[in-house]
Amino acid sequence: MNITFNTAFAEQLRAAGHAVLALPLVLQVGNLKRLTDPQDAFWTDSGQAFQRNQARVRQLKKVIATGDALTVWVSDTADDQLGYWWLCAMLGAASNRLTQVTVPLMGPGPTPGTWQTWAHLGEVVWPLKRVNRRDIAITERTAAGVAWSGMVRQASALRVLLNGNLVAVPVTFYDNLLRAQLRPSRSLRQVAAATWLSLPSGPPIWWYEWRLAALRRG
Repeated sequence: MNITFNTAFAEQLRAAGHAVLALPLVLQVGNLKRLTDPQDAFWTDSGQAFQRNQARVRQLKKVIATGDALTVWVSDTADDQLGYWWLCAMLGAASNRLTQVTVPLMGPGPTPGTWQTWAHLGEVVWPLKRVNRRDIAITERTAAGVAWSGMVRQASALRVLLNGNLVAVPVTFYDNLLRAQLRPSRSLRQVAAATWLSLPSGPPIWWYEWRLAALRRG
């Protein structure tokens, strides 16, 4: 079974004939304890349904119980790296073989001699020409699971990749980016969209809108 944390990329995998489970957990934002708490504000602020998320997790648990091999597709984004840690924690000491496929977010452009970059796996152009595939040893899985538990305990509002390292940061981390996009003629949604365009690998637009509303309230 193939695992991805991006729904658009999951559709591409299906189109290529792969069995795939999409787990769009959006782990870079919000309190991570929300994954087991239906009353967490995240489930209202983000528009995501707790029960729908739980159904996906139950499906993953069923796959793990079969002992089938898992292939997790990731890129160098906070959501994917956190998703990988979370998956390792879910696996625990299970006997399933785990293979990680890392897809670079840069590749040949549409014309010879050019290069292009993508914000996340959902933007990557198929067919994939350059990937790094490797089996994950149980010791590495265990370490990733421990890292996940540590991140959950920090209870931070945001998590970002800084110099390749996942770091917990305060809710104010993106405030300067948001303020830089403020214009008298722009609505909050337009400001949020402009901020997202300047950093598409960061939080989703709805999170920027939520943060702008909080700033406006003071």
